[in-house]
Order: sequence, then structure tokens, then C-alpha cells
Amino acid sequence: MILNGNEDRFTRETVDRVRAAAKQLGYQPSIAGRALANGTSDIVITLIPDITIGPRLRVLIDTMTDDLARSGYANLLRLDTAADSLDNAVLGLRPFGVISLGPLPLARRRTFEKNGARVLELTAESQAAFDERIGALQAQHLVHRGAVRIAVALPLDAREMPYARAREHGVHKWCEEHDVTVAPTYFIDPGQGAWAGAIAPDVNRGLGIAAYNDDVALGVLSAAHDVGLIVPDEVRVIGVDNSAISRLARPVITSIDIDIASAGDELVTALIEGREVSGERVAERTPEPLSVVQGGSS
Repeated sequence: MILNGNEDRFTRETVDRVRAAAKQLGYQPSIAGRALANGTSDIVITLIPDITIGPRLRVLIDTMTDDLARSGYANLLRLDTAADSLDNAVLGLRPFGVISLGPLPLARRRTFEKNGARVLELTAESQAAFDERIGALQAQHLVHRGAVRIAVALPLDAREMPYARAREHGVHKWCEEHDVTVAPTYFIDPGQGAWAGAIAPDVNRGLGIAAYNDDVALGVLSAAHDVGLIVPDEVRVIGVDNSAISRLARPVITSIDIDIASAGDELVTALIEGREVSGERVAERTPEPLSVVQGGSS
């Protein structure tokens, strides 16, 4: 009973002796036995959508893992790909909870819940709303820094498109509401540095570019340099993530910083408390969820 978390029923001397003996014997709690006794295990499954795992996602996962560990749960990461085989593996572990970092089909959510797991998901609607806020803040900053027309730069990677298009929509919506001209969207493969379209040096004076993330922003800087445009005098650029690469670039990339650690805290707290969470709620519980880190690119 002591090793199952019921230390308060015994004296400190007894607890210390039991723990010392368990350590000497190399005892490890049985997940299957604990699941049989409690109905669920002490495992939480985090489902990761098929997107690029960048620095910010790693911070989110690390924060959630640490928070769960402090509450007595182990965080098991699974890439959310083949649903049927994945769901069978997840259910076999009898997890306490499932945190999906992307939207879940209703049937899958109900299957998890039917088997005793608490389910927390970031819905497509809440994620899109948050990404639109990012785009709007980018557009606002670029105009504040003197841009008279705003373009968006997106990655070519199809996996990023649900998030990228929402940020693009946020930029366009803000520009429409504030009577700012929108320029055509550029596409870039950060890994290859290849542009599907070129920045014309004779027509883009006063252009501001809202890049999907700092990797794409670095590609924008390279493209601007190739055609002889001076950043930020002629083209202003802002990225997202406030990553290490943004600070290594020259000029340093202005970037949107996301308080991702607070988002991780909120997700874990919501799961343990058994309540729903949304992108809006995460933002409400984080004093400054989004902020501009000024660099030399804008």
C-alpha cells in the first residue's frame, strides 16, 4: 500500500524501511497490476499531430512531462498517424488520460472515454483562433513599423498548412479591418531555400512580410538579399517562435514569442481537474500569451 501512494496511513519509519527495501530489490510498480486495481494506469498519452517538431513544441512537451511527473503520472508520446493500431495500443495501456495536440474525430474521443480515459484535445477551431491572433499581431507590428502593404510567407510543407493558413487569414483580416493593402502570399521551403515566386525589387518598397515562423523568415531575408532589397529599410520582416535561429540571423529577426510553457501548465491542470480547455482559455490564463520581440528585421 505504501508504494501505491498511501504513505499517510503508516509511520515515517515504516515508510522509509519499505522504500529502502524496494530500492534494494529493484522493485518497479506493475502498470498492468495498477491498471487492474484502479481501472486506469498512471500513464498519460500525448498524441502529437504529424507536423514539424520544432523548439516550441519540444518546450510544450517538456513542460507537460514535468508537470505530469510532479503529479505522479508518466507522459508517453505517440505520433498520431495510423489511428486503428494506435488506438489499440493506447487502450491496452489503460491510460489515465489522453492529451491530443490536434483535433480528434468524435468517434475516437468516445472510444477513449468509454475505456476510462480522460480526454483533452485542442480543437481545430480553438487552434485556428489562436493562429489568427498571431497573424493579426504580426500585421499590426509591421504597419506600426512603417509597412504600407503586407504579404504573408508560408512554408511549402503541407503538414503545416492548417496552422499556416489560419495565420495568413489573421493577417488578411487585420489588414481588411484597418484598410491596409494585402500583397500576394509567398511560399518557401526553408530546408531548400526555394521560392515559388520572387520578390521584385522595383515594386516592393514599403512591403512588410509576416512569415509563418522564424525558419521561413530566414528564407525571406535570404530572398530579399538576393534581389538587393535592404531589410528593414525596404522590406520589413517578422517571424514567429522567437527561436535561436531568429537571434543568429543578421539582421536579428523580429519575432512573436509564445508563452508555450504556460499553455503546457494549463493543459495538464485541465486534464487532472477533468475539465475542458480551449485556445481562448489558455490565452485567458496566461497574462501575456503573445508578445513581439523586437529585432533588426522590422
